[in-house]
Amino acid sequence: MVRAQSTDNALSYSVCSLVAKCVILADADSAVSNIDNFPASRDECCDRCVANSACNSFAWNPADSRCWLKSSQGNVFNNPNVNMGFPQIRA
Repeated sequence: MVRAQSTDNALSYSVCSLVAKCVILADADSAVSNIDNFPASRDECCDRCVANSACNSFAWNPADSRCWLKSSQGNVFNNPNVNMGFPQIRA
């Protein structure tokens, strides 16, 4: 696990894993436009974002297994109920 902190000390988050094609941040989210949302596992959420050229990040809620594809990365903020992901490899 990697611990990172923003330069202004406003955000601290953990890179909790590298799913095959995405970097996943625990306890993080962003308030940017959602492209789509649907029920999915975290890995499925990553795969759907990678496959969608308009998706630049996603939020996944482990409590209800809901995936939110996002149009950009935006400003990341601390949210203990969400994992945020960023595609690293495009299909």
